Amino acid sequence: MRRLLLLAAAGTLAVQSPAAYPGPESLASELHRLAGAIHDGGGPEAVATLPNSWEIETPGRRYSISTAPLRDPATSPEQAERWLAHLAGELESSSTPAAHLASARSRLDRILTRREFAPERQPTVLELLWQRFTTWLKNLLGRLFGPVFGNPVTGRAIFWVLALTTAGFLLTWLWRWYDGRKRIPPAPGEPPIPSLRASEWLQTARDAAGRGDLRAAIHSAYWAAVTHLQSAHLLPEDFTRTPREYLGSVAPAAPFRAPLAALTSGLEHFWYADRPVQKRDFEDALHFLEALGCRAD
Repeated sequence: MRRLLLLAAAGTLAVQSPAAYPGPESLASELHRLAGAIHDGGGPEAVATLPNSWEIETPGRRYSISTAPLRDPATSPEQAERWLAHLAGELESSSTPAAHLASARSRLDRILTRREFAPERQPTVLELLWQRFTTWLKNLLGRLFGPVFGNPVTGRAIFWVLALTTAGFLLTWLWRWYDGRKRIPPAPGEPPIPSLRASEWLQTARDAAGRGDLRAAIHSAYWAAVTHLQSAHLLPEDFTRTPREYLGSVAPAAPFRAPLAALTSGLEHFWYADRPVQKRDFEDALHFLEALGCRAD
């Protein structure tokens, strides 16, 4: 058995070019011969010289059958014999008279698309990365836990507990990140049209702060600033614009841009994003309004 495995491994590294056969019958005969050689103990030499695949020529089609199952070191002689006998039987049953050539070709197609006759599939990039990650994690756990991780049952339990804990941590972080972004909607395209003067907006802001509704107070303070700048012809009187569009219409060097930018940021954080607002935040808004020259009459 060891001899067969060693020769099979050598044959895997030094495979020959594909061997072509004129039809299913000729390949079936070769498979019977090979199965007999394995049964008689001459399998190692036969497996070591196997081509990487068998090619079958049929009218209008060419089929390829991988020999990887035979060249696999884990395949025992009994398994190889059964595999060869099964494949030979399928090929022989697919040989039909010319009148039934179309149905035979369809049957052969179905046979050769089965998993056991498929060529070796190369691992994907994600599969290779996962293999490297699991190997690295196992080595790390082996160094950390030593003999405890060397036990198959204990090591497997530790590995999956840590893997699931890490996955849970990542999923929790991703959910919080997504939930945080979801709670910050973009500024609406059609803000409410103010119908108050700047001084009236400012008084509305102070009344809201007196009731403890600091979020509404920040909102009213912002519109007091916009209305004040519109009355001074420093902002366009176009109420379809968003707060960011109002700020974008101001020249970077304008002296009132900084206070307006601070009020816009406060509106986005405390009104649209509904973040916690403190009394100090409203006092800062009043300070920015004073910097713009907006005061109660």
